[in-house]
Amino acid sequence: MWCYLCAMLLLLASFALASDLVIQATVPAEIHLDGQIVAELFTEGELRLPVAIGDHALRVFRNGDPQDMRISVKKGLDTTITVGRTGITTGEALEPLAPVDGVVSVEFRVDDVEGALLVLGDERHRIAPGTVFTTDVKAGSTPMSVRNTKGTVVWATGDLNLTSGPVVVQIRPGRMPEVPSLGGSFSPTLD
Repeated sequence: MWCYLCAMLLLLASFALASDLVIQATVPAEIHLDGQIVAELFTEGELRLPVAIGDHALRVFRNGDPQDMRISVKKGLDTTITVGRTGITTGEALEPLAPVDGVVSVEFRVDDVEGALLVLGDERHRIAPGTVFTTDVKAGSTPMSVRNTKGTVVWATGDLNLTSGPVVVQIRPGRMPEVPSLGGSFSPTLD
C-alpha cells in the first residue's frame, strides 16, 4: 500500500514540474524527445504531452527526413512545435481569438540560416534566422512578399488572408509561406 502511495506522490510531483509540449502538425510526423520516440502522427492534428521543465533535444521526421532542434520548456508555459510542409518552428502556444477592432495578431517564424525580408503591405521587416516576429495586421487581405535578406531574390508574392487569430506564418527560403493556422491563408499571385 505504501509503495503505491509513494509512486502516486512521485507521479503527481513530476507533473507539477512539467509543462505541456504542444505539437501542431499539418503533415505526418514522427516526434523524438531526448532520444526517445514520443509520438507518431499519421494525419494532421494536435498533440499535448507533459514534458519536464528544462532543455530538451527534439528530432522530428517529416517524409523520413530528420530535423533537430533544441527546445526549452518553461514552468507554466506551453511550448508549441509547428510541423508543416516547409519546416518546423517553435514558439508559445496560441489560442484562437476573434479579431479585436478588425486586427489579427500574426506571428512570423523564420526557419533558415539566413533570415528573411518580409514586405507586408507597405512595411518592410527583416527577420533574423530562427526568430519570431509578431505584428498586428488588419483582418482581410494584405499584400505580402517574402525575399532573401538583401531583397534581391523574391521567394513568394501574394496576399495574406486573415479572418481570426492569432495566426502563425512559417517562412523558409525558396518556398511559399505556410499558414498552418485556421484563421489565415496565403494566396500566391502569378505575375
